[in-house]
Amino acid sequence: MPNDEVNEHGRFWLAGTPIDEGRRFPAGVVDGTLTIDGNGMIRLRCPITPNNPNRLVINNKNDVIVGYLPQSDRFVYLTQIDFFHPLPPISARFCLIGNASLSCMPKIDDETDIVISLDGFENWLGLPFPRYEDREDGTGALISMETQNHNYELSSVNYSIKIETDWKVEWPLVGKGTMTASGTILLKPRSAKTLLELADTVLKLEEFLLLLTNQHRSLAWPRIERQENEFIFYHHSQSNRGRSEIDTFDCWIPFPSIAVQFGYILNKWLDQNENLTLSCGFYAATRRASTLYLDHQFVSLVWALEAMSRNESEVPEDHKLSEKIARILDQAREKPCLKSSDRRWLENILDRAKEPPLKDRLFSLFKSLPLGLGKSELQKFAKSCADRRNELSHFAGLKQDKSATRTHNDFIQDLVKLTPALDLLCHAKILQTIGVPNDLIRNAFLSRSENRHHMREAGLPLPDPPAPTLPSPPSGAPA
Repeated sequence: MPNDEVNEHGRFWLAGTPIDEGRRFPAGVVDGTLTIDGNGMIRLRCPITPNNPNRLVINNKNDVIVGYLPQSDRFVYLTQIDFFHPLPPISARFCLIGNASLSCMPKIDDETDIVISLDGFENWLGLPFPRYEDREDGTGALISMETQNHNYELSSVNYSIKIETDWKVEWPLVGKGTMTASGTILLKPRSAKTLLELADTVLKLEEFLLLLTNQHRSLAWPRIERQENEFIFYHHSQSNRGRSEIDTFDCWIPFPSIAVQFGYILNKWLDQNENLTLSCGFYAATRRASTLYLDHQFVSLVWALEAMSRNESEVPEDHKLSEKIARILDQAREKPCLKSSDRRWLENILDRAKEPPLKDRLFSLFKSLPLGLGKSELQKFAKSCADRRNELSHFAGLKQDKSATRTHNDFIQDLVKLTPALDLLCHAKILQTIGVPNDLIRNAFLSRSENRHHMREAGLPLPDPPAPTLPSPPSGAPA
């Protein structure tokens, strides 16, 4: 279990309760303990004792609980109360903890800054070569890098976003040196936002970074700053927050490689239509889950690709099939022996027959990826994925066929080989869909031996990676 983010005793009451003049708290205040675990699960325990006889009566989910934590001298604002949970402790979806008392939700608008630390993402941000300069005394040293700010406008969610990166380098010629990086996301709303909208934007940012880094690490809790007031925004959106620092060698798309296009790509990610939202949701769920059965992971990836195929117009229409269906329907209309209900049934069946089979839709998605995969191998792979998906959907496993020689173990071995490659291809396709350049996707695939192994096991050998090139040393560096 992750450590608690908050575990403090305090005093709590319902927002709107009148406070008598000269008093800090209203009459009937309730003592309780607020806990927020590492996943953002918010719980308020208010046991009834002789010294604490009062209780909080929640009448609907829109009720708001406010409170004060004397140990840290902070104020609490709890909203989206779980009204349907009949037993203690009290659950809430959102919690604000800050330096000012709140009787209503603070405004989140163009006068508000939302600050999110990129702690743990330093390796994704990337470290440039430090500058080397001679000192007046004749010695040399590597000196601190300048702060770099990247500003982007997000039209899709009506925010402006700034990514601030601060490089600190101290490396004398003698003795130990240090080189550290830190980063921050600064969101600036251009219109009023609710806590629900803010939580949704943060979750989408986390999923976006998962795609770029190929690793599951959650963002720090957002800090809402408005004038002199500052609040930390806790929210429960997932049951498994990623805590491992981003590893350089597993990172697919480092920030410096897309710094110029970052705003455009992020806008396309946030401006998702329904099918892409479903697709990304299925894929992200397979990456966030701490444990997942292999067959569940496989079908989730196929569902992600099926949803994505609704966005694609690459699958060509089978004109011969369309002509055949039209011909059959014309003949059916001329048959007086067919009842109208039978004709409608036939029209519905044949209309569904126009949709390309799953293997063709998967192949159409994969063939546009810049990976140099062979056509025949890709068609075979797409057919295998479609067959295994149909067996899982219709038979919950291996299709029972007396004449077949395949066993359940063969079926499982197929999933073992297909699923990792399907995960990689689904990941690459989402990146391509939101505008990540093809050369970066290709490099992420070809430069990693693990990717090459998974693709080869699935019958999809990748071409040889390009020969590595060493970066040029910075100007002025000692030989």
